[in-house]
Amino acid sequence: KKEYYEGGIENVSPLFFPGTVFNASASQAAIEHHFTGPNSTVNSAMTSGLLAIIKGVQYLRMKRAKLLICGASEMKFDYITYKYHKLGVLSNNIYRPFDTNGDGILLGEGGCYFSLESEQEALLHTSQRYAEIISYSSNYCPDIQNFESSIACCINDTLHKDDIDYTALVDLIIVDGFAKEQFDLKVVNAIKSVFKNTLPYISCNESTIGHTLGASGAFNVLEGVLSLTHQKVYPIANLQNVIVDGFKNVSRCSSMP
Repeated sequence: KKEYYEGGIENVSPLFFPGTVFNASASQAAIEHHFTGPNSTVNSAMTSGLLAIIKGVQYLRMKRAKLLICGASEMKFDYITYKYHKLGVLSNNIYRPFDTNGDGILLGEGGCYFSLESEQEALLHTSQRYAEIISYSSNYCPDIQNFESSIACCINDTLHKDDIDYTALVDLIIVDGFAKEQFDLKVVNAIKSVFKNTLPYISCNESTIGHTLGASGAFNVLEGVLSLTHQKVYPIANLQNVIVDGFKNVSRCSSMP
């Protein structure tokens, strides 16, 4: 706006708009690295990274690509910080998800990406494979009253695939923590309603790296891949007073049970 008002349309770079649309970074990456095939950007707030990975899996299953780069990135702009400040969700102290003393989130930034390919393609080379995506599910619930049941439904859908129940095989679940008891309690209760007597360990990396908003789901996947690779459970930083009994967490990095 400043450039336009001070110098007219001639003063505005023709690259201004293409550089600010949602798919700009994906398009520039494709140009720089000579990627071909599908190129799209998912914008769904905090689930953007997860849905980008899901979309990548769907492209592979439709045989629209052999290898895909999927993930998300987030930059912490001042206006974003101000928005969350006005909403009253930013912490004035320390990010403490799932803690009775949690008073809000702290924002982080960064990018996290994965290369995805079908099993058939992966068998054609000797590159290291880190994890396999077996199942996924997503839903959306704007109603806080049904927030807990919506989470439980999504987890259940993921755990039941092709008449196979994976519930008893899960050792660890990685989630977003909001450091607000009214939300965190619903997340934990949803997990408890699904797993009942076989509650897995719960981990949340936001208290270490900050909440990366659109990239948070991709970072959660990364933590899961690292946990599988190294057979480790990573602790929730700053957790002192757990909001609910039965919450399984480790105080330091520990080996998988």
